[in-house]
Amino acid sequence: MRANFGFDGSREAQAAAFNAKLSEYHAAVGHARWMNGNQARGEWMNAAKDYRRVLGRSNQVGLQQGFGEPG
Repeated sequence: MRANFGFDGSREAQAAAFNAKLSEYHAAVGHARWMNGNQARGEWMNAAKDYRRVLGRSNQVGLQQGFGEPG
């Protein structure tokens, strides 16, 4: 119900919501990303590990708590 303007079987909004529709293009990109998710996630986690290793030594840059940690 939160992704259809808050309508729930009537023309009156029943809850605060928004228009969460995807274009066909964005849906196709999301689907392709999802189909290759394990490989892409592994690559992202490796890059995040490098960021944590290098930036973790800095006293001028900080990372958001939990960044790049498996979860």
